[in-house]
Amino acid sequence: MRHALIATSLLVLGACANTARLKGPDEARGLDVRGVGSAELEQISAEALGKLFAIHKSNVNVAEPYLVAFAGIDSRGGEELRDHREALLDIIEREINDAGPYRVIARRFVQRANQEVDIRQMEDLFLPKYRDAFLDVLGNMGQVPRYLIWASFTTQTDRVGETLILQRELKEVTYNLNVSMIDVQTGALDQKDGRVTKEYKSK
Repeated sequence: MRHALIATSLLVLGACANTARLKGPDEARGLDVRGVGSAELEQISAEALGKLFAIHKSNVNVAEPYLVAFAGIDSRGGEELRDHREALLDIIEREINDAGPYRVIARRFVQRANQEVDIRQMEDLFLPKYRDAFLDVLGNMGQVPRYLIWASFTTQTDRVGETLILQRELKEVTYNLNVSMIDVQTGALDQKDGRVTKEYKSK
């Protein structure tokens, strides 16, 4: 009897064990059921920067390399970016570098400039006094960008229905990434965004 109980316990523990596997490169990425995830962040980043650079490259010499300072991300949505924040910084920097005539200044220089100028939110860079101070710090480190880029992450949540019998709530969350780019020589500003809507069903 005792051996039977032990065997049953081991079977139950085995059934509850966590599992994992490496996904193939062609497999669709899973969606985070709790909130924003990697798939939608990559999608909205690629969309926003793709729109931005498509317009910009039609008006500049694409053979010339342009140095870009990516200043960072403001998160103002109803969801925190959590460990996605650093990954999103990497994604955006990669998108900029892959876009053609743009090269991103190393993040450690930009972070230091943010600290020195005490920029609290990315919109501070709209103000000349903050922008000039930011550029001065970068210039003193030998980094003189032609463009500044920053991003703002927001969410919009709509509760679109519920099933009383099953006690399930249906909601949709639109994730938006607005990307701003300013020419530090002319002050010209371009803004584009990427967005995706995700549906959630409560249990």
